[in-house]
Amino acid sequence: MKKVIIIVLVCSLFSFTGCIFGNKQETSFKSMEQLHQENGVPVKIQEVRADEFVAELKYSATLRARSEAVRYAGIADVVQEVLFNVGDYIRENETVLTFPENNQGAQYHQIKASYELAEATYKRMEKMYQEGVISKQDLDSARANFEITRANLNATDDVIRVKAPLNGYITQLNVKPTDNVSPGFPLFTVSNLDLIEAQIWASSKEADQIKVGQKVTLEWDGKLIEGSVIQVSQIMDVNRKAFEVKALFKNPDKVLTSGITADISIRTYNNAQAVVVSRKNLIEEGGKRFIYVVNNGMAVKREVSVGREQGALIEVNSGLKSGEFIITEGNKMVEDQIKVKIINS
Repeated sequence: MKKVIIIVLVCSLFSFTGCIFGNKQETSFKSMEQLHQENGVPVKIQEVRADEFVAELKYSATLRARSEAVRYAGIADVVQEVLFNVGDYIRENETVLTFPENNQGAQYHQIKASYELAEATYKRMEKMYQEGVISKQDLDSARANFEITRANLNATDDVIRVKAPLNGYITQLNVKPTDNVSPGFPLFTVSNLDLIEAQIWASSKEADQIKVGQKVTLEWDGKLIEGSVIQVSQIMDVNRKAFEVKALFKNPDKVLTSGITADISIRTYNNAQAVVVSRKNLIEEGGKRFIYVVNNGMAVKREVSVGREQGALIEVNSGLKSGEFIITEGNKMVEDQIKVKIINS
């Protein structure tokens, strides 16, 4: 009988203890809810301020001189003399290198002799025409023959004495004296470095944003140089599946040169007084975007329409204005019209 009484007392004790602890846990849980209801959900906020918002497209591009030309060998022979080095400034039609005049393919001496004979004949017949000895037709025939032989000599001379095609700097020199070359071999490149061009390849979506005249910034070797878009192709390159865009930069100090690769930024949009928020501050629901604004200590769920995006920043076109406070931390814990507690100053 005593054993039965003891067992009943022990069971009662366990049951009573469980009730105490259960009630204590329930009381603790309710106290936390009450704490949020009374003091608000802890959040951090930030004041919205109008500021400049810039949208940019970034690329890596190879630079070329706006005016650039390559001279190729016109004959097969040994390079006789090279008169300039890479980096030298040269004027148009200055001789850069030479080949032997006795080259059999060029026939320089034969063509020169024909020119000298035609020149002498023309001068003699010009005098005879003035004296009335020959007709105008005879003079015209002599003049035509003289001009043809002169053109042939100039062309042959250009093959023997290879000249600069424009004013500029020798940016590439592929031969030295005694080198044996074949017709079509690239001898040297002359670049006018006053203007530098960047070739950019943009996707269809990007090309729609790029317009002629837009500001472009080039960064190379720690230097920033500003230029502008001068061309946007309307036809997609079938191999690259992209549209060609060209930007032009002034280069008065010759900081840039052909062949280098630089980082390019094209400014496609600029708003001096934009309302901008971080992407993480927006909540997406049902294809719409919302943001929580704090008003009189309450979280207010506000639908917003957005514009351009740049990295983690998004421009807000409507639904938010400068001077309001948005929730930047804790926005996933709140609901519309719920009390909040601001924990940052």
